[in-house]
Amino acid sequence: MFDKAMTTPSDTSDLGRLLRAQVDTVQQVLWASAGNGGIVFVNKRFLDYTGLSLREIQSPSLTSVIHPDDLPDYSRSRTAAIETGLEWELEYRLRRQDGTYRWHLGRCVPERNEHGAVTHWFGSATDIHDLKMAQEDLRRNRALMDKEAEERGLAFHAARIGVWDWDLVANRGSWSPEQRRLFGLADDFAGDFERFTEFVHPDDRERVTAFMKGVLADAERTRYDEEFRIVQPDGTQRWLHGRGRIHRDNETGRALHVTGINIDITERKQGEIALTDALKRLSFHVSHSPLGVIEWDDNWRICQWSNQAEQIFGYTAAEMLGVSSADWNHLHPDDFPRVEETTRRMMETGFGVVRCRNFTKGGDTIHCEWYNTAVKNDSGDMVSVLSQVLDVSERIRAESSLAASNTKQTRIAQTLLQSLLLTPPEDAFSGVELGTLYEAARDEAQIGGDFYDAFSFWDNKVCFVVGDVTGKGLSAASFTAEVKYALRAYMYETMDVARSLTLLNRFLCAQREQGDGINERFVAVAVALLDTVTGQGTCALAGMETPLIYRMQTNRVEQLPVYGLVSGAMIETEYEPELFTLNSGDWLTLTTDGITEARNRERQFWEFDGMAQSIEAALRETADIAPQALARRCLSDVKAWSRGKLTDDACILMVRFIGTTK
Repeated sequence: MFDKAMTTPSDTSDLGRLLRAQVDTVQQVLWASAGNGGIVFVNKRFLDYTGLSLREIQSPSLTSVIHPDDLPDYSRSRTAAIETGLEWELEYRLRRQDGTYRWHLGRCVPERNEHGAVTHWFGSATDIHDLKMAQEDLRRNRALMDKEAEERGLAFHAARIGVWDWDLVANRGSWSPEQRRLFGLADDFAGDFERFTEFVHPDDRERVTAFMKGVLADAERTRYDEEFRIVQPDGTQRWLHGRGRIHRDNETGRALHVTGINIDITERKQGEIALTDALKRLSFHVSHSPLGVIEWDDNWRICQWSNQAEQIFGYTAAEMLGVSSADWNHLHPDDFPRVEETTRRMMETGFGVVRCRNFTKGGDTIHCEWYNTAVKNDSGDMVSVLSQVLDVSERIRAESSLAASNTKQTRIAQTLLQSLLLTPPEDAFSGVELGTLYEAARDEAQIGGDFYDAFSFWDNKVCFVVGDVTGKGLSAASFTAEVKYALRAYMYETMDVARSLTLLNRFLCAQREQGDGINERFVAVAVALLDTVTGQGTCALAGMETPLIYRMQTNRVEQLPVYGLVSGAMIETEYEPELFTLNSGDWLTLTTDGITEARNRERQFWEFDGMAQSIEAALRETADIAPQALARRCLSDVKAWSRGKLTDDACILMVRFIGTTK
């Protein structure tokens, strides 16, 4: 039938073979049937894909390659087409010969004779599986964003934070009510990026547009951070701080969706502008004050030297005018790096303060505070630098005395923190191996707010905790102890991770309302309860980083989909648990944001992807690596990413599930 329909009497053999060869090379599944639906032709792609023989395509085996869930719709659609003689189209899953089902778009058109009767049907099936999977991923991402938006809506309203998202595939935007209020717009407004740029201040519009295009084009970029001005419909100008995340196709890196927030920072910006004006006025007054005033030209040569500068350093103006900074031996060598860094920041921001040791003309060492202001022209080039110098040698001696008197308090805080960070033995709990790690972001701030905990219950239950409280020093250590043991008490009472976090939140909010002298007592915390026999667990979060689970079977790391507002912020907050299961050899990882929010030179975040890659690589190299060693490996990787240092304290808790028998 097929050859007859596609050839002429004179060239049936050659042209028929040619057409048959062509249809056998296409990627679509092609078929033809008689008017009553009986199959009369299939191409080679049909046979290769399904694994059926020519004999089987005429038997019930043909329908066996249609997914059982799709077969009723397929049968109804095709029967209706045969009865009505109309074209039909349907999406269904077709089984490949290896047993894998993939989505296809099936289409069928009739061929009619001169009387209008259907003589044949010609059909095709096109593989659309990858497109369907991408659409499903997009749907899940949207559902997750909707859930997060509902949980955070009240907090965002109180903080004047607008939430928005942008579907780049459909070029469709969605704005939260608070976002619309920030822009002074009606409740029914929904803006895409083009509409958004209409409200950006004309002086910022080109910069913001170019910035956003660059972010979207960078396949490695997943977050952005920018400040800009908007103009509301009534002419009011507001400053906004925009932060957002770009969701990309996992394979191509193409940007699919953008979610973001805009924070109203108008008051802060107005304060910064007022401060700049105040500093200019202050410069004039200080030049007539007892502080030493030294002005440098654009070549860093002294062009002004006040009387008080002479009193501080012992040099007269005649001796110092025209002298370059490099030729004046006035700075202690050990303070060079700190002064150079302050100078660099001053050139960026316009102002810098540094305390350093200086030498007088007579060779004495004094301690001075330098308040430096860079004066720039409209092009941003430095015109001069005004330095105001204060001799603080007496103050330094007083501070040294005070520091000595505070040594005892510091030792108490360090001892308390060390007791909170005691590392349990790796085999402390039957059925699991445990590793913990804590590192402060700065050597001078070893007493931080990050902590971890691990303790067991009856019935083979072990609880793992990682948290981050506000503050530093003794107050933070005391608050950490209070949180840690309150949470333990709630867990022993309830054996419920979500209920325990809810009780902890109410406790902290009640303390703040009672006015105990601490205005902000917040804690971000993750709690996981694990049965060391079955591997069954529950987890709840209060503003903490999402827990990670490494699956030994796939050598892949996944995130637990659990979220919650920081504890101590809103008394009505309730927390929800998330169930999970560990198989023997699987790992559970809890971290604080000092790890995931580490940045490299390009200000890119380490994030989940960085942590996941570090864990996967380490376990590929050494499958039996100890938990403590794995934690150190992850810390080493993130520090290498962030130029050897962290900007926030880091805490890691690693759990490998082994399983035991009762």
